[in-house]
Amino acid sequence: GLDVLQDVGRRMQGKGSNKMVSNPIKQLASNFALITIVIAIWAAFQYVTGWNIPSPWDALETRRAVGPFPFPNAIALFVAPVVALLAADQLNGKEKRLLNPYLGWITTASGILAMILAKSDGGLLAVAAAVFVVLVMKRKTRIPTLIITATLAALIFAIPQTRTPAIQMITFSEWSGKVRLVMWGETTTMLRDHPIFGAGLGGYPATIEPYHEAEWMEIFQYPHNVFLNLWSEVGLLGIVIFGWILWKWIWDSGFRIRPGRKNDPKSQTLNPTLAIAIVTAILVHGLVDVPYFKNDLAIAFWLLILLTTQIPKRIEKQRNPA
Repeated sequence: GLDVLQDVGRRMQGKGSNKMVSNPIKQLASNFALITIVIAIWAAFQYVTGWNIPSPWDALETRRAVGPFPFPNAIALFVAPVVALLAADQLNGKEKRLLNPYLGWITTASGILAMILAKSDGGLLAVAAAVFVVLVMKRKTRIPTLIITATLAALIFAIPQTRTPAIQMITFSEWSGKVRLVMWGETTTMLRDHPIFGAGLGGYPATIEPYHEAEWMEIFQYPHNVFLNLWSEVGLLGIVIFGWILWKWIWDSGFRIRPGRKNDPKSQTLNPTLAIAIVTAILVHGLVDVPYFKNDLAIAFWLLILLTTQIPKRIEKQRNPA
């Protein structure tokens, strides 16, 4: 992947150009941005016209856009990590931004709009959590962020019109929450009998069937919780490995730079807040959905790691060859 992106940079900037090494980062980030904007436009057209929205999400009263995907939440699963990345990017200093402010903020707004039209509460909360973490990490915005967040939370629970939906969401007492509670309960029972290896890759629907007592709901492909998804698909060892990947991702995105080394050229290419924002969005959304086990999400996951860690390493190697 790195070689392909570097080759793109050579073709666009020309051999011998000093700007060539930075191009792959911005090109990959721009590609994510453009895809997000296209999805938002697609979702907006769908929501207005009802075109190509499968049942039961096509009803006018409860319409939810699906974009190019087969179900609404797929929009947020793809878009939320990208929006978290670009929102964090725009909150950084000018010298470290991947995209210019216009494209960055347009993409962020487009992604949020797409999630609103898909009515994905999980995706919106994931982005909000990512932005909150990024702002709290910065000394200048930490206190104002905590004060504003506490004020908003107090207002939400003080107003009846917002308090009831918030409580229902937190307690999983709305319809989608009830479905997930049942699904998680059945999955937990199944995993007691398959504690080490889980159900195996792709084996969840067949393995959960003897434990499925809620006949009023279908059997899903995954249990819609990142912890239970991993346990079911790749066992306990898979949970450990996935956790190590996330930790390594954040570490290699900038925390491996020793504090105080402001003149270190690596500090100009690595920024841990981007990876932290993405990981936060994935984990928060993963509490109620499936943020990895889907072809497009798996590819995007590794490309985002490439974007925030491996490409900066290659840039540093090119700037300072051994």
